[in-house]
Amino acid sequence: MQLKTLFLSLSLALLGTPSFATSCLDDQVNQAIQSKDLDKLESLLATMADCPKDFLDQIAQTLAAQADSLTQQGELAQAKKWLQYTPTKIWATLVAKGNIAAHQKKWQRANKFYNKALDLIADSQATPQAPSQAKIQEIFQLASEAQILAGHLVASISRSGEARGVMRDNIRGFEPKKRLLPVQF
Repeated sequence: MQLKTLFLSLSLALLGTPSFATSCLDDQVNQAIQSKDLDKLESLLATMADCPKDFLDQIAQTLAAQADSLTQQGELAQAKKWLQYTPTKIWATLVAKGNIAAHQKKWQRANKFYNKALDLIADSQATPQAPSQAKIQEIFQLASEAQILAGHLVASISRSGEARGVMRDNIRGFEPKKRLLPVQF
């Protein structure tokens, strides 16, 4: 049922973009979407270099959301398969990978993915359309929890001295009120 909903929304998103429908959408792409053939869809998307970045990012966000949904259902192998079609420059991909790592109790990996997602969200060039404040807060909370469970801070300062990840003072308008820090005894 969820796959059907995903591909219906993806199809509508693709069909709802008439300005590049001729260059970015053809019968083969429609067929791959309708048949849920992710391998074929990936190979077709790889040949669509002329398509706008926003168009391709929208597809990647949809695939990452499906992977995240599968992770929440405990279907990690299937979620990983969906993620192989999404670039890691998309914050939703990193959150989904963080959720998989957290589900496997690999806290250091989860911490790394969540913090990278926060960095991408904070970068307005990498993420022109920021997620909602509630979503940013949720990712911040996941990163904080993974950091505590990992038992140490991931590199939280860039080479230029700027705060990164959960140590940022402002992430696209979200300002953390407090930060959890692991304490070693």
